[in-house]
Amino acid sequence: MEEAVKILNVEKGSPFDEVLQKYNHMFKANEQSHGSFYLQSKVVRAKERLEEEYPTDIRKMAEEEFAKRNPPTPPKEDAAAGAKPEAEK
Repeated sequence: MEEAVKILNVEKGSPFDEVLQKYNHMFKANEQSHGSFYLQSKVVRAKERLEEEYPTDIRKMAEEEFAKRNPPTPPKEDAAAGAKPEAEK
């Protein structure tokens, strides 16, 4: 538990919504090409560990509210994949 709160930079007993916000930020920061899969996996495990500390109904309510405020963003199109071949230009 101690490591999980340090990884996500939250305090013990923080609202679960805050845990989700920190998790989302840290996860996205490490999913880019310059990010770290190792750190991303530590962030996921930290969130999973903290989830054990919250009752299911509180977690579910916080996740629903978080999803309403933070709709998923579509993946960015790869510049190389979207580029037209020279012959078509």
